Amino acid sequence: MKQVILHIGMHKTGTTSIQSSLGQAGPDLSNRVLYPRFGNSHNHSVPMRAAFETDLKRKAKRAPMAPGQEQQAQATRDALLKACRSTEHDRVIISGEGMSSLSGD
Repeated sequence: MKQVILHIGMHKTGTTSIQSSLGQAGPDLSNRVLYPRFGNSHNHSVPMRAAFETDLKRKAKRAPMAPGQEQQAQATRDALLKACRSTEHDRVIISGEGMSSLSGD
């Protein structure tokens, strides 16, 4: 069974340092653990929020998705699903303090 570790650190608690260390180790930390890359940052907050924030929340902010943003969100969801389905790794680590604002859905 694949284990997905969600690291949702509070702001100003060393989350960036942890993300930096995981990112410097490379996407494939070992033959068993994967820390995926979504764009240029080691912080997964922005891609995870873009991929999973509900439409209702976006409407409340009056911030509809920009052109191309939905495709990027879908690409992030697809990459995450691929990482979770990979038979090359037993664990996937996702880290981002901004994920704390996402709903359980």
